[in-house]
Amino acid sequence: MGKEESFHHRATLKQKNKSFKSKHATKTQLKDKNKGKTQRTPVKGKMSRIQRKADRRNYAKIEQRKKRDEQAMIKRLFTGRNRAPKLVAMIPLCQDVQPASLVENMYQSLEAEYDPSKHICTLDTKHFKQDFKIIQLQRNFLDIVEAAKVADYIVFVMSALQEVDDFGKSVLTAIQAQGAPSVLSLIQHDSQIKETKQLVSIKKSLLSFINYYFPAVNQIHSCSNIDNSVQFVRTVANTIPETISWRKKSPYIVADNLNFIPDPSSVDQTSQQLGDLEITGFLRGANLSPDRLIHIPGHGNFQIKSIVLNSNSQDDIKAGSEIGSTSFYPIKEKQDSLVCYNAPDTTANEQPLIDESEMENWKSKMQELEEKESEILRKKTKRVPKESDALMVDKNSVFDANDIDIDANDSDYHNSTDDEEYDEVEIDEHGNVIDPDNAKYKKDEDDLPDAQDTQKQLEEYLKLKAKQSENDLEFPDEVDTPLDVPAHIRFAKFRGLQSFRTSPWDPYENLPIDYARIFQLENPKNMVLSSVPQSVYHSFNKNKLFAAFSLLPHENKFSVLHFIIKRHQDYEEPVRSKDEVILMCGFRRMVVRPLYSQFGGSKSSSNNVRKFERFLQNGSFSIGTVYAPVCFGNDPVLMYLPDNFEIIPSESNINQTDSSMEIDSNLTTNSSQLHILNETLPTLIGTGSVYSVDPTRILAKRIVLTGIPYKINKRKATIRFMFYNPIDINYFKPIQLSTKYGRHGHIIESLGTHGYMKCVFNGGIKAMDTICLNLYKRVFPKWDTKLL
Repeated sequence: MGKEESFHHRATLKQKNKSFKSKHATKTQLKDKNKGKTQRTPVKGKMSRIQRKADRRNYAKIEQRKKRDEQAMIKRLFTGRNRAPKLVAMIPLCQDVQPASLVENMYQSLEAEYDPSKHICTLDTKHFKQDFKIIQLQRNFLDIVEAAKVADYIVFVMSALQEVDDFGKSVLTAIQAQGAPSVLSLIQHDSQIKETKQLVSIKKSLLSFINYYFPAVNQIHSCSNIDNSVQFVRTVANTIPETISWRKKSPYIVADNLNFIPDPSSVDQTSQQLGDLEITGFLRGANLSPDRLIHIPGHGNFQIKSIVLNSNSQDDIKAGSEIGSTSFYPIKEKQDSLVCYNAPDTTANEQPLIDESEMENWKSKMQELEEKESEILRKKTKRVPKESDALMVDKNSVFDANDIDIDANDSDYHNSTDDEEYDEVEIDEHGNVIDPDNAKYKKDEDDLPDAQDTQKQLEEYLKLKAKQSENDLEFPDEVDTPLDVPAHIRFAKFRGLQSFRTSPWDPYENLPIDYARIFQLENPKNMVLSSVPQSVYHSFNKNKLFAAFSLLPHENKFSVLHFIIKRHQDYEEPVRSKDEVILMCGFRRMVVRPLYSQFGGSKSSSNNVRKFERFLQNGSFSIGTVYAPVCFGNDPVLMYLPDNFEIIPSESNINQTDSSMEIDSNLTTNSSQLHILNETLPTLIGTGSVYSVDPTRILAKRIVLTGIPYKINKRKATIRFMFYNPIDINYFKPIQLSTKYGRHGHIIESLGTHGYMKCVFNGGIKAMDTICLNLYKRVFPKWDTKLL
């Protein structure tokens, strides 16, 4: 037999295919190949570092150590000798619940004495070495929302006998939108349910209901007896409260006590006594600096005079005092100013000197122009509905050459094609009917409609407003060219843009005077505020929370604030731009008239131009724009109708100024306090968050003038019903045209004297197509923000 050969495997079992042979190599590639040059294979993407098992284990240990240290630091805040109490807010969601009886059971379970006259009481749990500050809230919407902003635990109290009503659902929606800390739920009147199966079913139903708003809730607790109360207290004591992201950036203090030290030589503009306000409480949130300002809701902003520590901890105080001192004082040069507006200097622009003879010449020319204008405006016609017995002609709707920026949605400029339903009447420059014989159109101020007619007119107005909102959604920005006013005068403030996204627009061009007022950017303690009105001290009530918030640098200054908003699904009425609403932005409250614009999402615009929206539409996000104090971070935003709120002017001055700076008196306004009656249900319009603070963001209002083809010859067509005279056609000739079927074109020339024009397009158009001309104008919010 021959010698047996040894068998062995290949060095690798990996299959290696032949490289691809290109039949179309270039001359350079063939030359390099003949030289023996090899091509370097490019590495696509990032080089992924091989992570071994030991590396993953070390990374997990580091993350666990970080979380453990963070939890231990939070736990130390609520334990020890100088511990801060846990704020527990008891919120009733049903009409028959009484949080006081539940709190009494908690006191009895720990053998502590309970005072039923106090709505805010402190419970010392000696076994757990913690303190609970329990806040028993009534069914007052504003108090509940304000307490939820500072509480460590929110306890929703529900009934076993009644369902959660609309008030309770509104409270849940508001707290869900603004962010909530640790959420617990309690059931009351469960002892009245005799059958165990029925009680289990009720708890299961309540848990399913509360999980719709807060999915982290996993149990319905009870305080009906001592055992259940002890278990609930243990749950609060053994858990670490969750934090709210927007609340961590600002220091805040919930007052335990207030003391007012009057200054006999100091009074404010309303002759009210000023002095130092001493606030005693526990500092929470971020670090506090005495150079920052303090905001008290409903009263305004104040400067810190001093901070006095009751412990030896100095880690969370930043000041210019010496180490080892227990008192901290602000540094004069670094302390934030109370000035929140810029003072516009109207005399800054230099004016050239005008000769007297030149002035006389201009006066004569102006007199001639005024005479011509008065002759034109002496008689005007207005289209009014027929058979209208009580018609009031608004004088503001008459065309005025000095005020050509009239809303394009004004019904006076929407010409109806149904001539049988309208009459034309002549009115003078003051809006009065010229024909005195036509009694149907007389303007009689004494003849006011009764309550029934007023209600009928209100319903008609609401129907008209809803119809305008639907039309704006179906035919966005389309307006009719007025017949009695030349288009180049009516739309003189508008401009044409070839590209809405990329066409340049100077953000500092033709700014209103309001833009000269704004700015463009960037543990237990005793705190004393200076120059505080005595009314702030009198507003303190031991049965209600009194919270003060520290402002970050520049947060007291006014600028242009943009917030992202989405309409609430239950609100169906139309919301128009510049409608008055109450805005709750973080810990601030204000009355504003926002402008709405399109939300571009992640899409960037090179010219920072966004389209203005006349209505806040359903089903999409929009951006609201107002003049408001600067806000850093994504603070939550709640928007309500002001109908159910009561705004009471406060005696304290919200915009105090430094004595060294002169500020126009028109820029300083008094703060107001917001009140709402118990059991009153406010109307939620929408929810969102702060988007940005950017005065250079341009809101462009668009109007679309439309016409229809009259004759079509391939790419050329005769268009009518867009303009009604050759002057307007020549004026708008440089602006590009577009069609609803995607064509683009330009005006060639005017035909005749009735507004016909010849146009050319980039392709053939159809007879059913609509020709559009887009015009844009920058709009600004109104300067009427009222801080509450």
